[in-house]
Amino acid sequence: SYILADVPDVATAAEVCGIVRETPVGESRLWRYLRVEARLGRPLFFGTR
Repeated sequence: SYILADVPDVATAAEVCGIVRETPVGESRLWRYLRVEARLGRPLFFGTR
């Protein structure tokens, strides 16, 4: 899966990444099974009409 999300600021992006890092899955954490990447810059350009 690939999720694009528009967030209001850097702190929100960091908080969402932190949730993924800390969520337990059995004896491991969720980040072991996912790749998390956050990019900051321009707003999303699709779905705005």
